[in-house]
Amino acid sequence: MHAFDIEKSAIDRCRQRFADIPQVDLSQSSFINFEYPPCQLVVADASLFFCPPEAFAAVWQKVDDSLQPGGVFCGSFLGPEDTMAREPESEQTFWKTVTVLTEQKVRLLFEEYHVLSFTEHKRSGLTPQGTPHDWHIYAVVAQKG
Repeated sequence: MHAFDIEKSAIDRCRQRFADIPQVDLSQSSFINFEYPPCQLVVADASLFFCPPEAFAAVWQKVDDSLQPGGVFCGSFLGPEDTMAREPESEQTFWKTVTVLTEQKVRLLFEEYHVLSFTEHKRSGLTPQGTPHDWHIYAVVAQKG
């Protein structure tokens, strides 16, 4: 199993959590610099939308190339109605660095896949910090042809 994060603290936490599991290979890396190994499963839940928009096409190509025929992708994509997708009122949001995709663009990513599940989630509520937030997420489970 391979996993990466750009934050050293996240890698350190995972190294402690998975210390007894030698099959877990952890790397501190960015989306664009990670060497995606051939695999049968990609889990990218609440992560790919933090890929810089200008790098997303290249990163998606790497993800797609690494997933072997018959392999499964499970992940989520940020929709345009999410609070993080809108221009901020303050500099405390991620709007310049997140990748936002329409439903059509997400579906195009999976043209060569058998889509097992495609769910659009829209919900308003409060973040754990008590800040109002509108969530708009496309969750996809798809098998590569």
